[in-house]
Amino acid sequence: METDKVNVNTPNEAYERMARHWALCEVLAEGTLAMRDAGQTYLPQYAKESDGRYQIRLNATVLYEKYKDTLHTHSARPFGQQVQLAEDAPEFYFNLLNNIDLTGRTLTVFARERLRDLLLYGKTHILVEYPNTIELQEILGRELTLADEKKMELRPYFVGVNPGAVINWDGERIGGVEQLTRLQVRHRVDAPVEGNRWATERQEFVVVWTSKEIEVHKKTSKLGEDEAWEMQGDPFPNTLGKIPLVTIYANRSGLLECEPPLEGLAHLNAKHWRNQSDQDNIESVARVPMLFFKGFAKEDVSTVEIGPYKVFGNKDPMSDVMVVETNGSAVKVGSDALRQLEHQMDVVGMAPMERKPGNTTATELAIEAGREVSDLEAYVMLLEEGLSQAFGLAG
Repeated sequence: METDKVNVNTPNEAYERMARHWALCEVLAEGTLAMRDAGQTYLPQYAKESDGRYQIRLNATVLYEKYKDTLHTHSARPFGQQVQLAEDAPEFYFNLLNNIDLTGRTLTVFARERLRDLLLYGKTHILVEYPNTIELQEILGRELTLADEKKMELRPYFVGVNPGAVINWDGERIGGVEQLTRLQVRHRVDAPVEGNRWATERQEFVVVWTSKEIEVHKKTSKLGEDEAWEMQGDPFPNTLGKIPLVTIYANRSGLLECEPPLEGLAHLNAKHWRNQSDQDNIESVARVPMLFFKGFAKEDVSTVEIGPYKVFGNKDPMSDVMVVETNGSAVKVGSDALRQLEHQMDVVGMAPMERKPGNTTATELAIEAGREVSDLEAYVMLLEEGLSQAFGLAG
């Protein structure tokens, strides 16, 4: 990487490594239309296949959404009942449950979304935020009181941060514990266009967190220009004294680094996408018989009309017209291969439900629980611990 082009929006190497694994998973999670939009990335164009024919084949291909369904099923399974706090928890925490992120999400809905991220990316982030009271104090010209906080309903809240938005970070061991010392998070918002109340434009920001302060950088360059960013105003003080980010891992490989646990299923699903397109193409050819003209001149063939009540002839006594049909063996082979692939996906998709000592984390949790646990159970237990940490930061 050219160092002179590095800016606040530049991801680190760990992020780039993870992004290679996430790309396919993210597209599959969005379904058929996203796979079509990806075009030749996951559905190559044949040699000598025209662009028009390829586009027709691409638009006719339908994704067997096994990966997407598995994400939905596994992330919903643990939440048949509402997430509950311990009965002796302070009232302060109970007041957060029904609107945990100040957007109307309950703790149960929020936790389910975090589990989905965990299964999709291999990690999930919870940022514990608090309204910017520095600006409020400047407006009021005094420090806020407890009465102000109650009147304005100022309280901590959770923010689910997409792992793909956390692009750069740094950390060090402090007192033997690995801690974040810097965090860079991308944000994209649709803002109104000045002078046109009906129009909006996409604005991009990067928020930089340290234990002492918070900076907000805005992208100022236009399309086609060299990327440029500008810090908005002065940094805000981080009065907490630490970066309030809780990260929960499925497959941790380093600080904020992980691997997606269902990546194997994603690759099988992508293979099915390609094979399904081939199978549909083969069946289209096999269903339509071809006419073979023997002893006809080229100009004679061009004038022939095919259909009922149509008659044509030829003076050549050796001429003939035959119907050529495939025997269908290739269709059956392709169909059997697809069924076998679907069976493989079923097996791989259910693997997180098997109760067995799996990864190191699952084994440790199994010892603590006094029994074997499935990977999915382990992820839920880790999510529970992460939520507890987030509530601790909120307090």
